[in-house]
Amino acid sequence: MIKDRLINGAIAGAAGAVIQNLYAAAAGLFGYTGPSYITYGKIVLAIEDNSGLLSNSMGLLGHFVWDMILGIIFAYIISSTTSRYYIWKGLLYGAVVWYFIKAGATMFKIPEILGLNPVNVVFFFIGALLYGLVVSYSLRVLDTRTAEMRK
Repeated sequence: MIKDRLINGAIAGAAGAVIQNLYAAAAGLFGYTGPSYITYGKIVLAIEDNSGLLSNSMGLLGHFVWDMILGIIFAYIISSTTSRYYIWKGLLYGAVVWYFIKAGATMFKIPEILGLNPVNVVFFFIGALLYGLVVSYSLRVLDTRTAEMRK
């Protein structure tokens, strides 16, 4: 097992991105038509063409890289605290990230995110909580396996 905090954080962040995109796909099947995580990836990469396979693929890649960066940040934050309450810390982290992304989008007046209706806001909040849960659980598993390997 990999013993590197940065790599473990990136793996946990990628796992969170997978779950977020599966959640978005499931929400789409149940009628959700608002912006998705791919939309956020396109915004981060400043992609203006919002249609087509290449645009969506790059948006997905942008979202994955962003979530990997957030996973790395969580891994380093969690390393400076106790190993207790991983799941609660993950939920809190997800909620805080959700808040700051929404606040940043409002401050910078990003049109695709401004004026979202409450359904969209709840969609992203649930996704952020799922992300926090998956990242914290994945990191816990990776850290446990790393500790077992050291014995």
